[in-house]
Amino acid sequence: MSKINFHCAYTAMTADPFMTDATYINVLPSPALAPYIRCFWGSEQDFDPARSAIYRNTLIVPDTCFDLMLLKDNERGTYRMTFVGMSSTYSIDQWRENERKMSLFAIRFPFWAMHLIGADHYKGTMDQLLPAEEFFPDAQALCEQIFDVTAFSERVRLAERYIEKRIADSRPNSQFLNGAELMVRQKGNVTLDDISGHLGYSHRQTQRIFREMTGLSPKQMADLVRYQSLWQELLRSGDLNYQDMVHKYGYADQSHLISHFKKYHSMTPREAVKRIL
Repeated sequence: MSKINFHCAYTAMTADPFMTDATYINVLPSPALAPYIRCFWGSEQDFDPARSAIYRNTLIVPDTCFDLMLLKDNERGTYRMTFVGMSSTYSIDQWRENERKMSLFAIRFPFWAMHLIGADHYKGTMDQLLPAEEFFPDAQALCEQIFDVTAFSERVRLAERYIEKRIADSRPNSQFLNGAELMVRQKGNVTLDDISGHLGYSHRQTQRIFREMTGLSPKQMADLVRYQSLWQELLRSGDLNYQDMVHKYGYADQSHLISHFKKYHSMTPREAVKRIL
C-alpha cells in the first residue's frame, strides 16, 4: 500500500462527531487502513429514520469525504447501495418515506484516498447520490456479505478485507497526492498558483487532475479543507479566538471567517461549538 500519512494531521469531522446510540456507531479502521478510511459507521440494530433522534433531520456539513452506503430494508428484504460524492455545502439528511425498518453499514473515505479504492475518476460527483455499482462494480456482493452477519465488528472485518484488496490493485496518482498533501499541510490556505507551481503543472492540468480525483476544482477543495481544518481545531480546543483564527487560516478579517464558516455549517463557529460541546 502507498505510504500516505495525511490523516495524522487532518481528521475530517461531521457536524456532531460525538453522537452515538444503539442505532449509530462509528468505528475507526485498523492502523494499516487509517490513511485510506476515515471510519466505518452505521447501525447495530434496525431503526426507523423518521423516529430516530440521530437520523432524522441531521445536519450534514462538508467533511471532505466520500461515502459508500449499504442499506437493507428489513421489511422488504431489499438492498440499496449508494455512493455519496463530496458535499460542497451543508444540508439536512433525508430518507425515503417508505423506509421504516432499516439496517445501515457505510464506509467513509478521505478525499485523497478515493481514487485508490473505487473508480479512477470522480468528475461530476459533487453533491450527488449515485448508484454504488458505478464506482464499485462488486457492491452488490459486498452488501449481501455485510448483512449476512449481525455483529458490526464482523462487518468491519469483511469491509477491511475488501478495501485492502482494492488498494493492492490500485495505482496512486502521485501528482494529485502531492497537491493534496500541500493543501492539507497549508490548512487549505493555498491558491491555484500555489498548487500548480508545486506540481510543475499548468492551471488547466491542475484543474483537470483535481476534478477527476475529487469532483471539485482546486479552489473548491481548498476552501473545504480550510473550513474543515478550522472546525477540527475548534473541536480539539473548544476555544474560539477570532483574531488568532483569522491570522492562522488566512482570512481577511473576522467577518470573512464567520461568513465562510456559515456557508458550510449553517451557523457561526461560536454557535457550532456551543451546539455540541
